[in-house]
Amino acid sequence: MFAAIALHPEMVEIVSLSPEEREKINKAAGLIYSRLTIKDCISEVRRAVESKDNKAIHAGFSFLGGLSMQELLANPNVVDGLNSLENYFDSQGLKEALSK
Repeated sequence: MFAAIALHPEMVEIVSLSPEEREKINKAAGLIYSRLTIKDCISEVRRAVESKDNKAIHAGFSFLGGLSMQELLANPNVVDGLNSLENYFDSQGLKEALSK
């Protein structure tokens, strides 16, 4: 997911991935998705395919993405990085805007 997001025009300026790094990340993600759909969750995938419910598969991968993001945001280093944004947030400006 990160390798794909890094291709966004606004991200290209701050994230630099070589083609080899992107390939390595995509390969690892492909292996995880394969394991999940072929082994770990095959019963659920089979039911979704048999019922032609593509939304179920999409929902499963959306959940996985959300869980991944939750895990990333729980990391102490990431928390510290996000907390440092407070140094640049105009809280006084927000108070004034809300009081109008």
